[in-house]
Amino acid sequence: HSGKWLCHECCWNKSARAAIKSGEPTDIECVGGIRLYAVPIRVDGEIAGVINIGYGTPPRDDARLQELAEHFGIDIHDVRQASTEYRPRPRYIIDTAKRRCLSVAHHIGEIVQRRRAQTALEEKERQLAVLMGNLPGIAYRRPNKPGGPLAFLSAGCQAITGYSPEELGGDGPPMFGDLIHPDDLQMVYDTVEK
Repeated sequence: HSGKWLCHECCWNKSARAAIKSGEPTDIECVGGIRLYAVPIRVDGEIAGVINIGYGTPPRDDARLQELAEHFGIDIHDVRQASTEYRPRPRYIIDTAKRRCLSVAHHIGEIVQRRRAQTALEEKERQLAVLMGNLPGIAYRRPNKPGGPLAFLSAGCQAITGYSPEELGGDGPPMFGDLIHPDDLQMVYDTVEK
């Protein structure tokens, strides 16, 4: 929040817990007399965190300031000075900040969700590479055009063909069609197409 006022972790935690429990934005009063607005961050339908802001006008009456000074163990003069120096923000600023919290929480959720999806994809690709690298035979992804370079080829191809996956997967010879006897080429392509 803007300005200097009594700020304690317990209030921010209380605000965050309320938003997590309800699954909706919450607006609660903190022990120091200002407000805390909290918005849950959703990732894949679950709440992954909370973003919140503090706003409002601290109390100014001496009885409440004395109570706060005693509660937090702060000199009453320091509390009074902080209360009078605190400059509250206009309502439109607070409303704008709340809308931005909603937007930021949404964007954070999207970023985390994309990152999780990317991490999961990278792990699947790693697992596939390990699996394909350990196959004793040939595993491949067929070329986009007949006779063209293979898009993927397992490491087991070298023992069978004498060519490394890099040699067979490149743009230059040998090509997929070079591994098949010319008399069998059409039959192989017809079978692969089925």
